[in-house]
Amino acid sequence: MTSESEDARELESFTAGTKRITALVSTIGDERWAAPGLGRWDVRGPVGHTSRAFNMLVTALDRPAEAFNALCESALTKVSTLSPADADATIMTAAGGMRAGDYVRTRTCELVVHGIDIDAALGVEPTVPEAALRESLALAAGLAMQSGTSSSVLAGLTGRGGLAEDFTVLG
Repeated sequence: MTSESEDARELESFTAGTKRITALVSTIGDERWAAPGLGRWDVRGPVGHTSRAFNMLVTALDRPAEAFNALCESALTKVSTLSPADADATIMTAAGGMRAGDYVRTRTCELVVHGIDIDAALGVEPTVPEAALRESLALAAGLAMQSGTSSSVLAGLTGRGGLAEDFTVLG
């Protein structure tokens, strides 16, 4: 157990760190986001990585459903501001530089796959929007092509052979 002064110090140091990073990020002009940063990252990379600390803290402190809904709304708001031309921009991800549209496709697939996982855990039939399911299947098929397992996947999808229980195209 910590003392009240230690608890206060922890909160004060987080607040100070948050104010500092917020002030620093507010000074970054549009032309600087793509400038070289740390290692393979541009300036956007460590800022994005830092924002995960806020997301994780909010999720841990709030009720999970409320925090999740707030993050979803934030993502939907951001995506709604993008134009088709923005899809060609290169962004930094944990896997390195990636075309923004391709990264959004991977997040769509992740939402669909984990949504189906949640459906299964709740014992309900998945009701995935057709566009999201189509995009996810296309991405999985592409991964199967890259991993050399596309023939097995096609055989499984057409009833000509089952896939092993632990089969995945995710590597």
